[in-house]
Amino acid sequence: MAKTRLVSIVMLLSVVLLLTGSTGLSRRLTSAADSGHSWLALPVAFHPGEPDTRVVSCLGNSVTHGYPYVGSESTYPARLQTSLDSAHGPGAFAVINHGVTGYRADQVLSSLRELDWMDEDPDIVLLMVGGNDFLQEAPVHGVAATVNRTVAEVQAIVDLIKAHVNRDGSTPRVIVSAFIPNLLLEEWGSGAMALYNTGLEANLTDIDLWTTDNWDDFYDAETEQARAGLMVDPLHPNIEGYRIIAENCYAAIEILLSSGTTFPPGTGAPLSTVEDASSDEWSLWSGQTRLRGANIYQRRVYPELDGETFMGPGSVGPPYTQEDMDRLSGLGANYVNISHPGLFTETPPYRLNEDVQSNLDDLLRMIERADMFAVISFRTGPGRSEFTFHLEDVGDWFDQSYLNDQVWVEETAQAAWAEMWKHTARRYRDNAIVVGYDLMVEPNSNEVWLDEWDPEQFYANHAGSLYDWNQFFPTITEAIREVDAETPILIGGMAYSAVDWLPYVEPTNDERTVYMVHQYAPFAYTHQDPGGGNSYPGVFDTDWDGTPDQFNRSWLDGLLSTVDEFVTRHGVPVAVNEFGVVRWVPNAASFMTDQTTLFEQRGMNHALWLWEVSWTHYADEVDAFNFRHGPDPASHTDIQDSDLIRAIKTVWSRNTLRPSSEVFQVYLPLVAGS
Repeated sequence: MAKTRLVSIVMLLSVVLLLTGSTGLSRRLTSAADSGHSWLALPVAFHPGEPDTRVVSCLGNSVTHGYPYVGSESTYPARLQTSLDSAHGPGAFAVINHGVTGYRADQVLSSLRELDWMDEDPDIVLLMVGGNDFLQEAPVHGVAATVNRTVAEVQAIVDLIKAHVNRDGSTPRVIVSAFIPNLLLEEWGSGAMALYNTGLEANLTDIDLWTTDNWDDFYDAETEQARAGLMVDPLHPNIEGYRIIAENCYAAIEILLSSGTTFPPGTGAPLSTVEDASSDEWSLWSGQTRLRGANIYQRRVYPELDGETFMGPGSVGPPYTQEDMDRLSGLGANYVNISHPGLFTETPPYRLNEDVQSNLDDLLRMIERADMFAVISFRTGPGRSEFTFHLEDVGDWFDQSYLNDQVWVEETAQAAWAEMWKHTARRYRDNAIVVGYDLMVEPNSNEVWLDEWDPEQFYANHAGSLYDWNQFFPTITEAIREVDAETPILIGGMAYSAVDWLPYVEPTNDERTVYMVHQYAPFAYTHQDPGGGNSYPGVFDTDWDGTPDQFNRSWLDGLLSTVDEFVTRHGVPVAVNEFGVVRWVPNAASFMTDQTTLFEQRGMNHALWLWEVSWTHYADEVDAFNFRHGPDPASHTDIQDSDLIRAIKTVWSRNTLRPSSEVFQVYLPLVAGS
């Protein structure tokens, strides 16, 4: 039978909004973030309308103003200015704080009309308002009436901003943030704010980005109020709280800048659940970023090396559980790259390993129950063992006899690899969650046989030989297409699929192939030992040439220009199905945010390395990439929160597509009065 396909449907529903005991909002980055910059930090040399300076105008109340830290660098507008300066250079952005303590939405509207705020020609307006409306109005008029009035006033603010034409002919772009919860116990506390935020999300039109990130990061599901640890008083964030808002705001602006998307009047709030997805899995790989998730990793178990418990009781380990998959999905991931042993044996006669196949079946069932998509990626197979990834450990925990890279020198092994994939495609072609086949994890004949790291030299000497992946992968593609014409195929380049080797990949004529990279550069940052001094941004030798380099967002953008050139030359999509950083590196969260933003500017799907198992015998010992264990190298258990955890969750919160659900948009009416 044919595989069940994704369907994109727009449904206009009339839904009665009910007060319930829960005030949690579903996390959405229908884009991300809010707010701006303290007026005291406004660049002295700034003149509104300068062509090289983008103006970010922040509208709101005391939370935008930064109470009780008004005028300091602790306000989230001031922090936003710092982040934008770091990413784009001083003078690229001027963030202006128009937050006024005590303001309601109607007062923000009046100030826009009566003062000269719009004369600053803002490129971006960040709006988060509503707290004072409920403090001042709800006790008199009731919650429902206050929701309706305030939503209408916010819409009027948006309309006024959008009616303005800047001197360069552009129209300001508007980001609206859900208002944060509070610690009030009255009926106009966090429960009322949840209703108000839902009303905003359902009814605002002509905005460019809507985000619940600030609500989500402050909301405590157990108390149904704000997280006390982020508040300086019942209404206002503390320094850490403002830092979080600034981080969300920065992410929102970067997403807005990268998307170039606006939503026309009358289309309702631009919920990211409305996807321009066609009817099959190819649409997940072409166009914008739609898959954001993580790798899971397993290998064959070697009892003589691993003992009885380290890798678990099965023939493949370490073992994943349904809870592991559910937790990954719960954090927002919608995509699992299964980095897994191939289904055929590694030594002749090359035949099906039914234990390995059964393990893959189990993983796919768990991923399906967790409502995520999956890509099958084979690490090993005929003529290739797991130990190709551990060459530096020969003589440590295993000896030379475990190495097997015959696939690069034996035609029979390459033919068997193609046959393995033909069998795999026949078995999983009708599995609705399988949206890709990654033919080989990190091809590496250049190292294991030749120790050749110059692609020009490698292809000058070995093009067309068995060492050449370009002559190998087309035969695998042909074998798959004999039995499965539809499931996308993923192909990376030599040298472990490094970005620098992507230009040397020769695309096939297959129209449903995605080309991909693994992005760990620079290793001096992403893989440094605990206590290493290389930071992001920073200055150090990134490429082993003995010369210090400026390592920052521009460096990453320059690296990924290789992807841009490949896409332009060949007209094919490119994805990143491995990238990551060891958890203790300095400023890992900023690195993660900038790198994923750059991926998404290019429409690249991406899978983080690594979502680790909860199997403690393994997880307590192997956890350098386990971001759940936090930045302390001595920590080997999950922690609740860290900068890196928040950065990853923010990225994953942008996901909207999942295998189980047809995509729809809901329009909620304003709250009915009682």
